[in-house]
Amino acid sequence: MYLSDLTVIQEKYPTRMAGGLINVNKLRMVANVITAFQNYQASCSFPFMDNIIMRQYLEVDARIVTEEILYSVRNKIHLFLLKKKFFFFFFL
Repeated sequence: MYLSDLTVIQEKYPTRMAGGLINVNKLRMVANVITAFQNYQASCSFPFMDNIIMRQYLEVDARIVTEEILYSVRNKIHLFLLKKKFFFFFFL
């Protein structure tokens, strides 16, 4: 619900008005949605158990994927699809 509200606000209302003025009403609407979400989070309690294996993975073992790595993999997949002529199915 909150994500769809933020999406509608972002798409429907301009950030800048005529003359370059900032649309304060849009920013208020975004702030209201975020505040409602934060209030909801504060009202809930999540009894998470400490998982040592998961913690170790996230702290030590998880490989950090950089933007450069993602871009490189994307290019390799793109070239593969072009060679196999699968490219056109994804963009039709």
